[in-house]
Amino acid sequence: MTMNIKDTIEPVLRAAIVYASGLSEDSVIFHYPNAPRPELPYADIQYTRTSKPINDWYDFDSATLLTEWYGTRELDYMVNVYGTGARHIASAMEAKLLLQSTREQMRQAAPISILDIDVVDLSTVLNNSSWEERCMVKIKLNAYIEDGSTTEDLGYFDQVDVTWSNEP
Repeated sequence: MTMNIKDTIEPVLRAAIVYASGLSEDSVIFHYPNAPRPELPYADIQYTRTSKPINDWYDFDSATLLTEWYGTRELDYMVNVYGTGARHIASAMEAKLLLQSTREQMRQAAPISILDIDVVDLSTVLNNSSWEERCMVKIKLNAYIEDGSTTEDLGYFDQVDVTWSNEP
């Protein structure tokens, strides 16, 4: 079965960001355009893209006579941190997400691993006549989308009877 990213991967990523950023559960949300904003400081997680198939492979199971599909994808997310101390929160989050213990917790909860975390990008903006500190961190995950439960019956012959005659 193709893994459902929204139900499997995103809750694990959100839990890791809550732990790494030090923000409360209510302060880490998923990005929705024009959604109400929680109290500052807060972070939002925005899905940006899924890569094309990278190294998909298949395996023929001789017991079931089915072809099992396996494969990984790169998933890109952007975490935006808003409010006073956003740079400190984003830098601490980046550092804790790079720890092996955090990566291992994520791997045990879902079949994902962190491929890369970009540097903290400070992007302070003028909002309602005052400056609001904002930071952005890009996270690239490697996820096992196909786990072998998607199967395809390509047909299997264990005996073939061929009668051939060469007559004019």
